[in-house]
Amino acid sequence: MKMTLIFHSLRKASFSLIWALTLATGVKADNMKILRVGTRDNACSTTEIFAFGGSMLSIRLDYTAAAGTRIAWTNDLFLISSSMAAPFEKLPPLARVVEEGGTHVLWLPDVRVPEVKQRTEMLLKILGQAEGNESVCANIKLFVYPLDMAKPLKELVSGGLRLAVFGKSEAIRTFLRANKIAFTELGDEIPVRVDCGLFVTGDIDSRKLDDWLKHLPKGEGVRLVAFTRDPWSIPGVYVQAQPGSMICKVTLPILEKLTSDPRSQAAFIELFSQSISVFTLPAQSL
Repeated sequence: MKMTLIFHSLRKASFSLIWALTLATGVKADNMKILRVGTRDNACSTTEIFAFGGSMLSIRLDYTAAAGTRIAWTNDLFLISSSMAAPFEKLPPLARVVEEGGTHVLWLPDVRVPEVKQRTEMLLKILGQAEGNESVCANIKLFVYPLDMAKPLKELVSGGLRLAVFGKSEAIRTFLRANKIAFTELGDEIPVRVDCGLFVTGDIDSRKLDDWLKHLPKGEGVRLVAFTRDPWSIPGVYVQAQPGSMICKVTLPILEKLTSDPRSQAAFIELFSQSISVFTLPAQSL
C-alpha cells in the first residue's frame, strides 16, 4: 500500500528548536552574571517556554555574584503584539543577599501564566538590580496556549464521531479522559477487522502496521490514524485516502509529551481535524 507524505514535521515552526539564550547585561555588571535560565524540568539555557494559560511555572535562574552583593530581583510580564511589547503584569520583587561568592540559584516558584483565548506570545523579563546601579537581565519568551484546545475534537465526538483507541501507550487515552472525550477501548493490539463506523487511532510498531495493511481486504472501509516509529521514513504524516477509507501513518514524536506539551496537543488536534477533513472530501476530489 503506497502512502503519500502530505506534510513534513506538521508546521515546522511549531516544533522549532529552543533559541540561543539571550542575556542583556546592565551597567558595570562585573560582579554579577547570569549563566542559565530554565524551568524545574529543564535547567539548560531555555529562552522559550510553551505553557497553558492559567498554569503555574517554576523558573530557575543560575547566576554568579561576588560575596556581599545585595540583589533585588524583579520579574515583569509583557504582552507581545507584532514587534511591540506592552507591560502586562508586574510581579513583586525578591531581595537576596549573596553571603558567599560563586554560583547561585534563584527560584521563582509561582509564576502564573495568564489565561488566554488564543495562542499568545508573552515576554517574561527577570532583572537583578544591585547597589551601584549594577544589573543583569534575562528574557524568556512565553508561548501561551488556551486550555480548551481540545474543543474542536470534543465537538466532533459530540456531533457523532465514534472514536476508538488501541495500543500500549496510555498517552492518547490519558489526553482524551482529561478532556472528557468519549472513546471505545480496543486493547493493546489493533483488531484484525475494524468497524468502518469507527475512527481508530493508536500506537503500533511499523512492521506490524505494514503487515496489517497487507492483509487488509480490498475495499475495506477503514478510518485509521496510526502513530509509529519508522526508521525508513523521514518524520512526517503519510496519508492514503480513497472513497470510504482513510489511512494515516504518523512518524512524528507527538505522543511522547502529549499529556503535558501544548505543542504536541495542538499538533494532535490539528492532525485529527485534517484527517477527518480528508475522509469527508467528495469521492471525485480524492
